[in-house]
Amino acid sequence: MTPKFTHLIAAASMLGVATMSPAADPVEPVNKPFWEDSSRGWHWYEVIPEPAQPESTEKQQPGATVVVTPQTKYPYQAKILEFREQMEEAKAEAILNPSVVATAKFMRLQKQMLGMASIFTDNWKQALLDYPDLDSTLEHPVTQMGVNIANDTELQKQQEAARALGKVAGIFYFYKVDCPYCQRETPIIKQFAADFGVPLLPIALDARKFGELPTSVVDNGWAAKLGVQYTPSMYLVDPKSGNIVPIGYGLHTRDQLLARFGDILNDKKLPFWGAAQ
Repeated sequence: MTPKFTHLIAAASMLGVATMSPAADPVEPVNKPFWEDSSRGWHWYEVIPEPAQPESTEKQQPGATVVVTPQTKYPYQAKILEFREQMEEAKAEAILNPSVVATAKFMRLQKQMLGMASIFTDNWKQALLDYPDLDSTLEHPVTQMGVNIANDTELQKQQEAARALGKVAGIFYFYKVDCPYCQRETPIIKQFAADFGVPLLPIALDARKFGELPTSVVDNGWAAKLGVQYTPSMYLVDPKSGNIVPIGYGLHTRDQLLARFGDILNDKKLPFWGAAQ
């Protein structure tokens, strides 16, 4: 018998003894006032206790929460909501109970709202002057001249990315001679590769080659390894590391190819990020 079991038995025995032991004579609790208890005598100095207040029978419902009114937590939002409600009510009154007075009431409220909106617009403009870091148009201009400059800058970055990637990687170009999209894409990808110095390896999927792609080779299993399902399909391949990233599927314009090369070079999640820096 283990010590723990022995202790458990002993505790149970004591509990049994305490339970079965004869109870002492009940003692009547002293809860009478002193004027009804002769054994205590008349103690005039005792203070008569105040009657106990009955406990509230109201109980908070389970899961009940204290609702914080918008007027308390968001006073300005509450004012806006109240003003809008006044406008809607005035508008409804002018429509359902038409009169010149009701219409004028709504017009005054509307004029007041437009005045506040005008002040807000002026403050917005001034805030951009006082805090230029809040002006998003500094990086993303909205004027036509600014948009043209931003586009030219982005184009230059994309061209630099294409030239940089061309130094470390090449293009696998999967095509079929009878594919109409391949017929359009072939001169685009060929000129793109020539302009930015990106090695191009055309791979014919149907054993027939485009005459304008004399360096074409017949697919020897690369399409299956890469899961090529569409034509044309283009991949960026690093022959040293073996890293392969899709450029795109289907017909792509020159601008789309440039944008994709820029994304590949600048995407930290892709293996080519920083490779050409």
